[in-house]
Amino acid sequence: MSGEIRNTEERYKTLVQHVLNYHNDEYRTDMVIMGSCEDIYPELKGETNWDWVCRDKTNGNEAAAEVKRLTNQELEKRKSILYKIGRELSNELSNKLSDKLPGMFVLHMGIPEESIQLHRANKEQLKSILTELICEVAQRLEVKGEEDLTQRIKDKLPYQLPEECTFNINKYNAGKSSLGINPHYTRFCPVGRLEGREFDKFKKLIQGANEQLASATRRGILETILIIIEQGFSFAEADVIQETLKVLDPSDYSHIKRVYRVSGDEVQ
Repeated sequence: MSGEIRNTEERYKTLVQHVLNYHNDEYRTDMVIMGSCEDIYPELKGETNWDWVCRDKTNGNEAAAEVKRLTNQELEKRKSILYKIGRELSNELSNKLSDKLPGMFVLHMGIPEESIQLHRANKEQLKSILTELICEVAQRLEVKGEEDLTQRIKDKLPYQLPEECTFNINKYNAGKSSLGINPHYTRFCPVGRLEGREFDKFKKLIQGANEQLASATRRGILETILIIIEQGFSFAEADVIQETLKVLDPSDYSHIKRVYRVSGDEVQ
């Protein structure tokens, strides 16, 4: 198993236990992860099965947990470009800020969903203007202060950014100098329920999880839990997921007893 896969598995295991803790508080249970399905049931290796075997330490009842990511891969790809720009900017600016401007600064970049050309000359021009403005603003920014750089950046750029683009800088403390970057997408969240392509992808996700958890119910495991990780790329809140589930055919989720949505540390 590669290090990346191992790290991902450990992150998911921590997340699942976080959801189980929430479940335990809600239903007065004491569920913990016993291990992956194939570790606990090696005879199922190579078959369609679920992710994690869980057990109630109080009564020994078993539960099956399946984890699915609700995301938009194209947006993930674009955000990775923003992070790359952010890392370069952070490395360059942290050194420039360290001599005269102690403090932890964070630049928040709001980018709309549609594609933005931030390669080559466009990227370097944006970085240059951000460097200039951040160094200027950092000299007067107080702890817990914030300044909107959006219009000044747009005025200086030789090319046009979408109207929805925003740039804000905060100063969080006066300690060791550093610059963090927080790129995010600016988009209206879906209201009501998912539709179109997003609905089709969601339905496929639910059907896939249902098939995997079916193998648990065939073994007599009655507590089946689907954990949906919303990573900021589908923009689907818990009520949207709930309403979308209502319009699916019951056979699409017949082996799923509970559904939890996770976003950051929030469980719903």
